[in-house]
Amino acid sequence: MAYGHDGRALATGLNLNLAEGRSYAIVGPSGAGKTTFLCLLAGLLSPSSGRVMLRGRPIADYALDAVRSLIGFVPQQPAIVSGTVRDNLLYGCPHRVDDEELRTLLDALRFDKDAPAGTDILDVDVGAAGQLLSGGERQRLGIARALVRRPQIMLLDEPSSALDTQAELAMLEAVHARVPTVIAITHRDAVMRHADVCVHLPSGELRPMAQAI
Repeated sequence: MAYGHDGRALATGLNLNLAEGRSYAIVGPSGAGKTTFLCLLAGLLSPSSGRVMLRGRPIADYALDAVRSLIGFVPQQPAIVSGTVRDNLLYGCPHRVDDEELRTLLDALRFDKDAPAGTDILDVDVGAAGQLLSGGERQRLGIARALVRRPQIMLLDEPSSALDTQAELAMLEAVHARVPTVIAITHRDAVMRHADVCVHLPSGELRPMAQAI
């Protein structure tokens, strides 16, 4: 597979087999095409040559809803909709989720946004496009929204860039406890330590984490 961005080749000759049930850390220098690679895996972009396969079929052959039911994708700066925490968690969710499950998930992610006395955390207003949230709160809310959909594969772009050490660890434990396959772009040691394999871009070299850090 080969891919590029804005007419510039980023990687050529990639031939990777990322097995389900394992976790991967994607690393590489700035400009190596890590985010583009993640978008290819999510089916949001197409490679300039070659194919991305999902469970033995080209991902391009899947209906969009089928891809979304299998794959959760969280960019480094998740889009936040105006409204409440609950509105954001349930945005686009195809199945019913009760409030207790939502609270449990927020607690696992240490999303502890201050709420006025007597106000349920789910009813807290996040402001227009999330302007009342910190960067770390936005990241955790975006991750929580993806987890609510119960994906089998989670794609994360620098998921802890705005989190402190304790929040980062809680986030990693929450994600890995709920999703069988996790693929994360990162430069953080904690995220790499939670991975089984390190993917180096643009070469596509795979290394067991014991040899990678």
